[in-house]
Order: sequence, then C-alpha cells, then structure tokens
Amino acid sequence: MTLRVLLAGWSKVTETKVAPATKQHAGRSDRRSDIQGLRALAVLVVIAFHANLPLPGGYVGVDVFFVISGFVITAMLLREKQRTGRVGLTEFYVRRFRRLTPALAVMVSATVVVSAFLMSPLGSQQITASTALGAMLLFANIAIARSTGGYFDAAASTNPLLHTWSLSVEEQFYLIFPVLLITGWLWGARVGRPRVGVLVAVLALGTVSLTIALAASIGLTVPLMPDALIGFYGPAGRVWEFAAGALLALAVLRLKTPTRSIALGAGALGLVLLAIALFGFSETTDFPGPATLIPVFATLLLLYAGQAPQNPVTRLLATRPMVAVGDISYSWYLWHWPLIVFALLLWPGNMFVAPAAAVLSLLPAIASYRWVEQRFRSNANRTRRNFVTLVAASLIVPLTLAGALTIAANNHFWSPRVAMMQDSQAMHAGITAGCMSFAPITSSTEDNCKWNADAPGTPIYLIGDSIADHYSEALIGASVQLDRPLSMTTAAGCPSYRIVLQTPDSSDPVDATEKAGCAPYIDGTLAWLDKQSPGLVIMGANDLSWWAPSDVVESRDMTGAIGDLVALESVSASSVEEKKLALDAGLTSTVDRLMSAGHEVVIAQSPPSYRFPSPSWVPGACSVAAILSDSCGTSSSVADMDRLQGVTRGVVEEVAAESGATVLDLRDYFCPDGMCVTAHGNLELYLDDIHMSVPASKALVPWFVEFISSRE
Repeated sequence: MTLRVLLAGWSKVTETKVAPATKQHAGRSDRRSDIQGLRALAVLVVIAFHANLPLPGGYVGVDVFFVISGFVITAMLLREKQRTGRVGLTEFYVRRFRRLTPALAVMVSATVVVSAFLMSPLGSQQITASTALGAMLLFANIAIARSTGGYFDAAASTNPLLHTWSLSVEEQFYLIFPVLLITGWLWGARVGRPRVGVLVAVLALGTVSLTIALAASIGLTVPLMPDALIGFYGPAGRVWEFAAGALLALAVLRLKTPTRSIALGAGALGLVLLAIALFGFSETTDFPGPATLIPVFATLLLLYAGQAPQNPVTRLLATRPMVAVGDISYSWYLWHWPLIVFALLLWPGNMFVAPAAAVLSLLPAIASYRWVEQRFRSNANRTRRNFVTLVAASLIVPLTLAGALTIAANNHFWSPRVAMMQDSQAMHAGITAGCMSFAPITSSTEDNCKWNADAPGTPIYLIGDSIADHYSEALIGASVQLDRPLSMTTAAGCPSYRIVLQTPDSSDPVDATEKAGCAPYIDGTLAWLDKQSPGLVIMGANDLSWWAPSDVVESRDMTGAIGDLVALESVSASSVEEKKLALDAGLTSTVDRLMSAGHEVVIAQSPPSYRFPSPSWVPGACSVAAILSDSCGTSSSVADMDRLQGVTRGVVEEVAAESGATVLDLRDYFCPDGMCVTAHGNLELYLDDIHMSVPASKALVPWFVEFISSRE
C-alpha cells in the first residue's frame, strides 16, 4: 500500500491546493521541451570535457543537471499535491527507482565485467568494484572520494565509474527532499501558511548548503561535518544547487509569465553566463565554491525563460534535435565515460580515441534508452511482484559482479604471478612512516624517521624527493647490517638543492624549486643537517622534473596543489644550457654546504625512466591477461635512456668530480648487458614508471652494504 503524507493532524495540509506553474501549462502535458534541450546541452558539454575537447569548464554540465533536477522534482511534487491533496512517498521513490536504477545497473554490470578483462588487478579493478558497490547503494561519491582522490587527479581518469558520483549525489537529494517538503508543509499548515513553510524549509536547506560550500572552498573547517560530505563530491556542498532549482519552481507559482522580451533577455544572459563558465573555468578553479554560482544562476535564467516558450533561446533549446538528445541524456551520460576510459586503455596517447569513444557511446545509450529506460518507466506490468523482481535484479546482479571482482583481485586471481605484481605496488617505508613531507624534519619529528637509532656507527642520512625515498628498504637493511643509524626526510617532487634559472619570459632569474613549493623543505633540511653529527648523506631526485615540460606541468601533486603552474611551465621552456647551469649550481651549493658541515656526500643517479616518450609505461595499467602472459614489462636500450637522461647524468658526474662527492649509480642493476629492463625474472623492479618497487629495494640491501662499506 502506498505510503501517503496523510497522518493525524495533517488535514490542513491536505486541503491546500497548489496552482499550476503557469497558465500556459494548464490543460496540457507537463513536459517542457526546452528542459529536455537544456539537459541535452548539459550532457553535451560534460561529454565534450571528458573527451578532452577544448571546453575546460565542461564539468559544470553536472551542475546544470542538479539545478534542473531540483526544479523538475519540486514542480512534479507540487502538481501531485495540487491534484490529490497529498504526496505519495512510496510512489515517488518507486518512480525514481524505475527511472534511474535499471539503466544504471546494466551499465555498472557491463563495466565491471569489462574491467575484469581490461583493467589492472594492481588497484584499478579494486577501485572500480568499490565504486560499483557505491553506485548501486547510493554512495558512489563517498567511495570515489576515499579511493580515487580528486576529480582532476590522475587516478580519477582511470576509474570507469567516476561519473556515478553525481548520480549518487542526486539520489541522496531525492531521499531527503520530499521529506523536507512535507516537513515544510506541516509546519506551515500549523500557522495557516503551508506554502511559506515549504519556502522557508527549502531556503534554509539551500542557505546551509551554500554556506558549507563557500566555507570549504576557502579552507575553513566545517564543524561536525565529515570530510566525505564536503568537497567536490560531497552532497553537503552541492544540495544548494538542487535547492536553487526548487526555489525557482516555488517562485513561478507567484510570478507572472514573463513577456517575450524579458524571457529573451533572461535566456540570453543565461547562455552568456554558461559560456563564461564553460570557457573560463578550468581544473584550477575552486569548485564547488563562489564560481559555482555562475552556472547555477545561468541555469535558473534559462529555466525561467522557458516560462515564455516563444522566445528564441527557449525555442532553440526546444528544437527536435536538442529534445532527442535530451531524451537520451541520462543513458548517454551513463555510457560515455566507461567507453572513453576503456578506449584509452586500449589505445593510449591517441588524441582521437576519446572523442571517437564518446560518439560511439551513443550506440549503447540509445539501446539503453529504448530497451531499459523506456521499458521500465512504462505503466505496463506495474504489479508489486514485478517491482520486487525488478529491484532484486537491478541490485543483485551488479552487486554480485562487483563483489566477485573484489574477491578475485584481492586473492591475486589465484595466480602467483599476479601476487608478485601486486607486491610491487607496496609503498616504501619512508612514506608509510610519514617521512615524506613538504615540512622539513625537526628535532620534534626526527624520531619518527630514524631507524636503528641506537647503533654506534656513523649516521646515514637520506634526503631528496620520492626517487630518494625508494631507497628506503635498501638503506634500512644496510644500516642494520652495518650497525649504523639511518635518518630520512623526503618531499614529493622536491630535490635537496635549489634550481634557479633564467626563463624566456622573465628578466629576473626564477627559483623553480620555490615556485614548486619546495623551498621550505630544502632550506629546513639543510639547516637540520648542519646540526647533525657528521655522516654519510645520500641525496637523490628525479632528473627529469626540470627538463621535460610535461613532467613539470602534469605533476599535479607538486604543481597543482601548492605550486605556481604558470611559472613552472615557463621554467620548463628554458634552454638546455640554462638548465644545465642551474642544476650544476644547485647541486654544487648543496654539496659544498653539506661537506662544510662535515658530511660525506653521495649523489644518486636516477634509475632508468619509462615516463617518456609518451605514453608512459606503468605496471598499474597491465591487465590480468597481460600479467598472466608475462607481457606486462617493457625494456629500452641504454642508448635510448641516455638520450633521455644523459644530460643530467653528465651534470651529476661533473659536480661529483669537482666537489669530491661520490656518485651512486644503479644503471648496471637496471640495465644488464646494455638493455634496461623492468623485471629480473620474478622480481618486479618498478612501482610505476620511475620509482623502484619495494621488493627491488629490499633485493638491493647487499649492494648497498658493499657500497657504503667501501666509503669507510
């Protein structure tokens, strides 16, 4: 039996009638073609953004969807209240389930199955499975925030179910909003103003949500609010967008139908504001935040303009092609992203693959719309038994598949080879101990980053970026065998020396390390070492960061989070000779300072890198089939590696020769017989394209024992 909003004491509410939204809508279908056209516009810009087309703010299409949903759902509930005097919650949720879940279940099931064959068991499959579970149980946004990271992070681009975050936010809104409207009606009915009660409830919800979004965007802590509920994926900072649409639906009850000229002005302004967001926003825009007001207000204007449908903007949105795209917008949104992700896995680095996949995704989208969406939205066979069957099938199938993929991946697909590859993805000891930080080590934090602390031998110190950190296990083992204490402090993307150079577009030299946010780490680490007992300092760093533009620009952990991206792009464009001089000066300065403090200095050459040429090789992209067939690895000649790293290797050799430092070079280990490889038999050497794996680092303990002993 349908649950009704009709309880004792609610008689005043049920007697209240709600007028049609506008006179022009009375006596005809509630469907507005311009809204379908607006949905088409929203899905097109999102897909264009995901297809890497030049629409940097295309992600705001999701915000357009949110506003539309708030408007449409509120108007629908108001019409039901007008017709029947009540709102059927059960009927509402059943309609939402039929409308959204079967199509979602088909897409999720298909994506999980394909992921089992194409994606890697080194993390990608687990993330896909957890997102699938979240998508079907209405918390994909929370699952994604915890497993994938930020929306613009590299890990997000390989999650084929990333786009379901917005569906979970929408479904979370659907869960609470009808109850909120009922609460507002009840409260308002008690004072004889049910509409005012609804307005106050929606306005309060929107105000609180917008306040949370604005506070979070400037870094303020929101009291009593879990991190999972705020941020890009968080519903708490997104609900106000739905509320804005709901407020418009309530407002048009009182507003007169706009004249054609007013509607045209509103629609035109809406298009202009939307264009500003689409072409003016980018990955670096704080979002959600104040900027979100622009696409939200633009959508409100376009919806309001549609109240007078004869204006040119609304008529454009209501054209047959736009309506046709709007009709399939949900299914197209569902299918476009998995196909793009899978296509890029199969053909990485091809600029035409993502747009082609986006277009081809129309085929499953149309099929889904025709045989899933339309079938289960129809009134045919709407019995309780059929609905229970639909719920069971829609949930059990994708949840079972996601669970099976999780179990298989976590059990290495019952293959020693897969288990070995998964072991190569472990994080190094320095990272897990918290010794990789932009904040320099201090007397209060050094105990956490010291191993074999009571050993009587000469201390060993490890400094530099994440390339230095991957020596963690090798040095920990060596320090124990040699009975010497070991301390380490590293920072992602930060060498232990300054890089100051002349850039093409600046009259003054630019400190690249300062622009990357590394200056506090470098200065603090050297100051700390000035006060330590003389020992052996091993310094290592990625030798490509200041040379290859894409390495600088795409390293979002370094440049996107705290650095000056524009300045680093300029640095990367400097001449090779200028970079050589800067590297020489930086290395020499740090080596001289360390030696002046009584330390012996070792400069580590970077291991062979597989980051360039693009696309890079990473073991995390290897499918189960590739791993089982032993075709996951790669190789490169020493000559090719020298073309990539030869300049920086030469500078290191020159600085060491001039300063008296020692060079640590593992080239022979990685490149036996003139060929650089990613595995030695069953030993995987790499964690990713540039970092050594934990098993490889452990295997190097004897090598480091011999190397360090030879320095004594």
